[in-house]
Amino acid sequence: MSPADACMTLLQNSFALDPTNHKEAARRFELASDMARRVPVFSLRYPRRYDALPEVIDKIQSVAKL
Repeated sequence: MSPADACMTLLQNSFALDPTNHKEAARRFELASDMARRVPVFSLRYPRRYDALPEVIDKIQSVAKL
């Protein structure tokens, strides 16, 4: 995922206790932007079936190079 997409995804999954607090919103944006630049971010879509979990784990490990 590109850093810009990662930043937006991180923000979409963050929580704002007071959404009218612009200073805190700017801080959240800075933190998400910094994290998106420094850390690889991936999206994960998988079938919601227990029998698919081994394949999901294998894929995550191969992408993460574990």
